[in-house]
Amino acid sequence: MDGHRRTRPRRRRTLPGRRPPRQRPRGPAARLQLLPHRRVLPPRRPRERPRGPSPVRALARELRGGRRPDGHPRPGPAHPLPGHHPARVPLPRRRQRRPRPTIVFTSGFDSTLEESYFALAAAAVRRGYHVLAYDGPGQGAALREQHLVFRPDWEAVATPVIDHALTRPEVDPKRLVLFGYSLGGYLAARAGAHDHRPAALVLDDGLYSYGQAHDRFLPPFLRDLVHGGHDDLADAVLGLLMEHSTQLRWALRNGVWTFGATGPADYLRRTAPYTLEGHAPLITCPTLVLDAENDQFFQGQPHQVQAALTCPHTLLTLTEAEGAGEHCHMGAMARLHQSVFDWLDTTLPHTTTP
Repeated sequence: MDGHRRTRPRRRRTLPGRRPPRQRPRGPAARLQLLPHRRVLPPRRPRERPRGPSPVRALARELRGGRRPDGHPRPGPAHPLPGHHPARVPLPRRRQRRPRPTIVFTSGFDSTLEESYFALAAAAVRRGYHVLAYDGPGQGAALREQHLVFRPDWEAVATPVIDHALTRPEVDPKRLVLFGYSLGGYLAARAGAHDHRPAALVLDDGLYSYGQAHDRFLPPFLRDLVHGGHDDLADAVLGLLMEHSTQLRWALRNGVWTFGATGPADYLRRTAPYTLEGHAPLITCPTLVLDAENDQFFQGQPHQVQAALTCPHTLLTLTEAEGAGEHCHMGAMARLHQSVFDWLDTTLPHTTTP
């Protein structure tokens, strides 16, 4: 046995008059017996679901099929307008049919129309405005479902949206506002330059040249490679930079997708036509150009927009000290809403409606 000896387990001696120690069970039975006693409750009855079609699905069918949940045709186009996803006007519960000032919300580089509720619509409805939000090419459902990518001639996108808005009885045609959010600051301005029906234009923030906003981040040699068409070299350098910057990696990948580009260098070249040069002087309605003091993307762009405008305009810089100095004034949305709606209340014509 190699020096080892088997020994039997010792038994504890029991003194006269005492019970022997209780043997603890082993195995699965022991685990069951050691569990604390719990009262066995009767099984729950399954929740009764409401019968009939789901209201959420009915609304989705309404937005996609051009009909209301009750089966009646919806005012406006019966099918998605070319170049944008169908839009809906969130209305206050009381006096929904009363014409009110209406904001047409244009999203940005990575936005969806649902985001407009938090960015502007909730505050607008509380102040008596209607809001019409839509997904244009390169945005939200238009990108994911219709595979439409961004285009610089945004008047071709916004004009059908405005046409649809003016068919709604809730919209006051004399108090229609175009609002551009982030990259929408260029898109809405481009639309306002060629469609003069809006009574006011709000750019959050002002963007004169989307291509310049990218070029300022590139070193001169890389800029020459991109604009010279040397994509093999430019994409290799950009790939190295993307490995060390999460923000750059996200921005270039999203740009390739939303612009329909073949690679990062191709995307950067495709941003060049997104400029207000030759278009800003065509804007005729009063314009509010917002500027963020510490904007990491569009630094200096609002001032270029102001210099190019010939219409009545206001440049408003929101500062870091008041918490509104970041891109699109993130972190101080209440301050943004105060500034925008104070300006609109003094700019839009005051009409008396029944």
